[in-house]
Amino acid sequence: MFCKKICTILILILLLSNLWAYKNDPEDFRGIKWGAIVDTLDNMEEVFIEDDLHNYSRENDKMKIGDAELSSILYIFWDKKFIAVSISGEGLSNFINLKNAVFKSFGAGFQFNEYIQEYKWGIGKYDNTIIILSYNEISDNFSLFLYDKQYWLERDKSKKKKAEDAINDF
Repeated sequence: MFCKKICTILILILLLSNLWAYKNDPEDFRGIKWGAIVDTLDNMEEVFIEDDLHNYSRENDKMKIGDAELSSILYIFWDKKFIAVSISGEGLSNFINLKNAVFKSFGAGFQFNEYIQEYKWGIGKYDNTIIILSYNEISDNFSLFLYDKQYWLERDKSKKKKAEDAINDF
């Protein structure tokens, strides 16, 4: 009886640990590797700066993924390093097409709430890239956000250090 309980618990742990895993942990987006220095890339145009994140668009970027038509693709840089990409679009049919393409590339995402169209990948301990796909029924907009976990954590540490150093300003 005791052995059965242990085996059941181990099987549940193995199954749950793979819920957030996905089949392809992306090392890049459209050929730009995480950590690439913006100055070494061609056809990048800075669109806006928000906090310490520099958002760029790419000249002649294909505004489609699979059959989904996209409104924008923003390449996000911190400390001149490529750390994330933010993709957005409109319409339920485009969202469904994007969802199909993302599921085909990365497997089924984890949906925390069955009533909300939001899926996540890469939340596991050993994943390098976090992916979040979401659809807002009220605004009829969708977004796909991919970011490199290592560089994002590095950015967070830098921001915390700056905040701690700011104590000396008082």
